Amino acid sequence: MWLCVLLAACIPLISVATDSFSVSVPPGPVRVPLGSAVTLPCWLTPPISAESLEVRWYQPQHFQNPVLLYREQQIQEALQDPQYEGRVSLGSRGPEAGGLKGGDMSLRLENVTMADAAEFVCYVSSDRQREQGSVHLVVTVMGTPPLLSVQPVDGGMANVSCVSSGWHPQPNLVWSDSQGGSDLTSNDVLYSHDGQGLVSVFSWILTSASASEWLSCTVSLSKGEERECRVALLTASSLPIPNNQSGSWKAAFITILILLLTVISVIITLLFIKKRRRGCEQVPNLSESEQQQLLPKVSEVQCHIPADINELRKAGVDITLDHDTAHIHLRLTPNAKIVRDAMEPSEELKNGPIEKRRSVSRAMGRGPAPVTTRKLRVRRALPLRQSNYARCFCHSLGPRPID
Repeated sequence: MWLCVLLAACIPLISVATDSFSVSVPPGPVRVPLGSAVTLPCWLTPPISAESLEVRWYQPQHFQNPVLLYREQQIQEALQDPQYEGRVSLGSRGPEAGGLKGGDMSLRLENVTMADAAEFVCYVSSDRQREQGSVHLVVTVMGTPPLLSVQPVDGGMANVSCVSSGWHPQPNLVWSDSQGGSDLTSNDVLYSHDGQGLVSVFSWILTSASASEWLSCTVSLSKGEERECRVALLTASSLPIPNNQSGSWKAAFITILILLLTVISVIITLLFIKKRRRGCEQVPNLSESEQQQLLPKVSEVQCHIPADINELRKAGVDITLDHDTAHIHLRLTPNAKIVRDAMEPSEELKNGPIEKRRSVSRAMGRGPAPVTTRKLRVRRALPLRQSNYARCFCHSLGPRPID
């Protein structure tokens, strides 16, 4: 009887001990490359079955919107965060973990993105107990290989700069040389972030060109996640000292521009002068033979023009032109004293002759003297080439005036 009482008192104690558990997680963060799959470990200690427990994976401040919820021995997809739909499941932290029966409640996450870099909480509850643990996920991105450039300075020194971009999280930058020196002191290390959360790093160091054969710049996230680049240093005597090349290039550019504008201005001026000369030298489209037939030879006419205007006035005579003998393209004034060039024949010359008119002139202060009409035949002058000689085209016909 005493044995039965002792057994009845021990059964509740055995049940409480069986329901007691704790949640275990890794002590450090879990690192995973961008776009890969990862398992976030979480297990019960002691390794009792978790099939009858509630397992909730969520991010802080999102308890009601979990990444994964296991309840009543199945995954509750209706309450799952939409951004993790189809990407999460209950996984295993190893082949001997045993799954939920062995107390393994690890989270399997596929196609990791930059937004997944956060803290994940593994929450386990039963009717009598609630336990939780946190796992930090770090998404890593390897940046570009470092780019080194060397700028010589005075005194045999060299200014070496190193730049690399596209890293996550923030990387470390270390300088080293061929002499075994590592972690050389750089002047500064600068970091910048882009819109996607990636980090760029820049650093520079001033070193002697003859102190080492090469200089190395290493950018890394952790051991095995690093990129290195080396540059060979020249001796101080072979390092060219840079000068103000930008200023010389500007001066050369301005000089060439001025010369080019000057040449263009000269060409435009010459073309304008040539065009004006060509317009002044335009002649009718007549052959040489046609011009020789229309124009008399210079030897046939001798023109003597006195230089004194008074002599010209003494030789003046009063002339009346004849309408009958005038060319149809010449237009006479009504008093028959003046002749003009007419583009169209006058109606009078087309229809017939008109009445001849006479004029009387006084000569040397004497009375009027009868004057016979001098018939003048005027040939229409044609434009001449520059090389032609001046010609006279007036031929006197009929008797001279009676003195």
